[in-house]
Amino acid sequence: MKRSIITLGIGMFLALNLPGQEPASKSKKAIEYYNRGLQQYSMNEYARAAEYLTNAVTEDSAFVRAWLILAQVYEDWKQTSLAVAAYRKAVSVDPDFYPLALLQLARLEYGQAQYRESLDHYTQYLALPGNKNEKHIERAKDGIARCDFSIHAMENPVDFKPVSAGPSVNTADDEYWPSISADEQTLVITRLVKGDKGYGNKQEDFFISHWTENGWGPSTNAGYPLNSPDNEGAQSISADGRLMVFTGCNRDDGVGRCDLYQSRKEGDSWTLPVNMGGPVNSNYTETQPSLSADGKTLYFASDRPGGRGSVDLWVCHQQEDGKWTKPVNLGDTAI
Repeated sequence: MKRSIITLGIGMFLALNLPGQEPASKSKKAIEYYNRGLQQYSMNEYARAAEYLTNAVTEDSAFVRAWLILAQVYEDWKQTSLAVAAYRKAVSVDPDFYPLALLQLARLEYGQAQYRESLDHYTQYLALPGNKNEKHIERAKDGIARCDFSIHAMENPVDFKPVSAGPSVNTADDEYWPSISADEQTLVITRLVKGDKGYGNKQEDFFISHWTENGWGPSTNAGYPLNSPDNEGAQSISADGRLMVFTGCNRDDGVGRCDLYQSRKEGDSWTLPVNMGGPVNSNYTETQPSLSADGKTLYFASDRPGGRGSVDLWVCHQQEDGKWTKPVNLGDTAI
C-alpha cells in the first residue's frame, strides 16, 4: 500500500509542477510564496514549506495548486489532520483541477475514521466526468465498500469487552500480532525491542508465554534460532503449535523485500527458520501469513502482479511432498 501512496504523491507533485506551467494564481505575492514553499519542500524542510505555502493561500485563497502542495507537505510531515483540511479546501475550490486529490483525501479521511466524509469523496471522484483509469476507479470502488462496511459496523456495534493479557505479557514496549495454539496454552507475540537493526535502534522479536492456573505466565524471548539481529514478526502458528510461519524483511537470503519464513518445533526447540522460497515468495512483498488449523493451507498478503489492488490476499496449499502450490489470488468475492 505504501508504494502506491508514495507513487500517487510524487505523481501529484510532478503533475502540478511541470516545466512551463503557470502556478495558476494572479497574485505575484502568492506565486512568490508558492515557489519558496516548493524549494523548501524539495529539501524536506516541511515546517518552512508549510509556512510559505500557507502564506501563498492567505494571499490567494483560490490558489488550488498551492493548497494541494500544502496538503502533500502536511501528509509527508505526518500532520494528517492538517493534510485533510488542505485537501478539502483544494477540492472545494476546484475538484476538477486534480481529480486524484479526491482519492488522496478520501484515503486520509478513512484513516482518521471519518467514514462518511471518505465515502462522499470516493463517490464524488467516481461521479467526475472523463474517468477512464480503471486502477483509480477500482480504488474508489474498493474505498466505498470499505466505508460502507465501517459505517455499518459503527452503527451496529458488537458487545465486546477486551481484557488485558496482563503484565506478564504486556510491557512498556509495543506488543502486537498475537498467535495462540489450538489448545490455548501457548501465546506467541511480536515485540518491538531495542536492537542494532530495524526501526532506528529497535527491532521486532518473538516472545512466548504459556497459560498457567493464574493466567498467562511471563513472556520470554524466543531466542535463537527464531530471533535474530533482523526483524521477525506477523507470525502464525499451526493448531498443534509445531509449525510457525512469519514475515522477515530485507534479509540476505530474501527473494523479495519481505518474505515468508517457516520454522518447526522439534521437542522443546525451534528449528532454524527457512525462507519458504518460490512459488510462495516472489520478487515482491509477502507478509501477514495465516495458517489453517491443520497447517496445510496458507493465506498471506502480497503486492505481486495479478492482484486486484495494491496489496491482495493469496492462498496456497501444502502438497504430500511438503512443497507448496503456486499461490492463487482470492479474487473479489473473498472479502
